[in-house]
Amino acid sequence: MESFVLEPMDRSFLLWRCLHDGPVTRGNLDLPPDESRLPFRETAIALLRELTELYGSTAILTWEGNRVVGLLRFVPKVVSQMEGSGGFCLLMPYPAGPREDFPQEAFPSKETIKDRTLVVTCMQILSDRQRKGIGRAMVEGLKSWAKGEGWEAIEATAYQDLPLVFEITGNAGRKWWENLGFRVVDSEDEEAMKDYGDFVQTLEAQARKQGMNPRAVTQKFIMRWETQADSNR
Repeated sequence: MESFVLEPMDRSFLLWRCLHDGPVTRGNLDLPPDESRLPFRETAIALLRELTELYGSTAILTWEGNRVVGLLRFVPKVVSQMEGSGGFCLLMPYPAGPREDFPQEAFPSKETIKDRTLVVTCMQILSDRQRKGIGRAMVEGLKSWAKGEGWEAIEATAYQDLPLVFEITGNAGRKWWENLGFRVVDSEDEEAMKDYGDFVQTLEAQARKQGMNPRAVTQKFIMRWETQADSNR
């Protein structure tokens, strides 16, 4: 990897924005190019502040100088399953994102959580910084942080390893996660994807080009890494 610095996000810099609008700095954090993001700012900051206070961090950030060029968000699995959490896309209305009053929920303390699993909710890398090892480094950084903080597992959602999936979702494919020590623990057909015919047709064309079964392009996988399993490797 080039001259990038990774660190867990803390309360001194709550990155409520995504990287779709370009790199974020301390100077432009509250000046998003797209004003449609602003209505979500208050809810996102309140939620990140509360969860960071309780659990220490909710993201691994990649800095290049004064710019954030990579972002890996995560939350405890129990929090992701709470009513009102939505899909945890902070800049989208519920149910894609958290409900407006979700930051006021009574979140469990770290000490009372029995299922000590973290869930990756988002991974973004600036387009001109992709394929430079940032994604792998952020996942390894999260694994190290999770071990140190007493978490026992990490889960992530993945799809087939197709260029269009990564371009749109920012999520790496199944094989990518497997190369980082994750394994498939569940899978299902993503029925919602079938509503977008042109999108699915493009995925099928990419699958054929890579020698994959085109009928498998709508599969969704739950990938899991466990601290104990990693220690025994």
